[in-house]
Amino acid sequence: MTGIREAFNLGAMEPVPDAPPVSVEKLALLARYLRYRSADPTVLLPVRPEQVLTLDDWVRLNHRLAEELDDPDFGLGFGERFFGMPTLLGHLMSSCRTAGEALSAFLRFQELEHGAWHLSAHYHSDILELRYCPAHPLARDRLVIDFAFASLCGVHFRLTGMTLQPVSAGFSYPRPSHTGHHRRLFGDELSFSLPTNFLRLPLAALELPVIGANETVRTVLESPLRTRLAEKASLLTMGRQVMALMDRQAAPLDFPAIARQLGTGPRRLQQLLQSEGTNFQTIRDEWRARQARRLLAVPHLSIKEITARLGFSESSAFTRAFRRWTGLAPAAWRQDNVPEPQG
Repeated sequence: MTGIREAFNLGAMEPVPDAPPVSVEKLALLARYLRYRSADPTVLLPVRPEQVLTLDDWVRLNHRLAEELDDPDFGLGFGERFFGMPTLLGHLMSSCRTAGEALSAFLRFQELEHGAWHLSAHYHSDILELRYCPAHPLARDRLVIDFAFASLCGVHFRLTGMTLQPVSAGFSYPRPSHTGHHRRLFGDELSFSLPTNFLRLPLAALELPVIGANETVRTVLESPLRTRLAEKASLLTMGRQVMALMDRQAAPLDFPAIARQLGTGPRRLQQLLQSEGTNFQTIRDEWRARQARRLLAVPHLSIKEITARLGFSESSAFTRAFRRWTGLAPAAWRQDNVPEPQG
């Protein structure tokens, strides 16, 4: 029989492009949760806690742990016991005066710690609706969604000493065969197979005081987080620089060539684009979609020539991409949108 370490050989997995990294702290907390479950992390985890995983590694690892522990609610259990990370943002939240102020701090600085998903807040009378917004395809996985919502309950309990009691919750995945864990965490008003994921909280819960509130500490910790957020915002032009470079060259240059012309290396450029929530494939796809319409508006250019200019290997690949962008084949779009030449 294959041993657990061999079965959990993440190195053999096919990587998912542009999957953001998972912090060292979260991996260490996973090891702590396994010990809470009376499981040995030195046996179940194929990596040491100081090793960083990408999101695809993390999701697949959690699925295999859920299977090994025979627990389809593994994400809920881990999130419920997740009391926050020992990071600058985690300490800032612990120093806030109320649960609402701590949540506001998380929403303001969350992009510094969560590259795969974020929460947005929407107020309805005496209800706060938190919507889960995936920024990466893997963040649509049930285990990731469950962890995100359950961790709100865990952090709320650590900060206030009180159990969070949501009004209702909605999930994009189908209704599980057993929803007992969902009901215990989120109440009886549950919906599944929805277009979005949401958690609705009573505003009264946000007025609860934080046990370790310290205004002086909060002020000190907020300053470096603001600086980091400003530094990240200053990088938001990199994606535009890549797009502008392809515009000047009138061709979808390969990634190493673009990195050279921008005075950096491919790995660093990939990191900068990822920090903006994008990647080269997305930018190139957007450039091709825009250029395709412009070139199709030139009547004398053939589909074959446009295919070559956009860097597609064959016309069929261009046609599939153009259908994805517009819902039409290139020739049909040209017929509907480009006037016939006169004379």
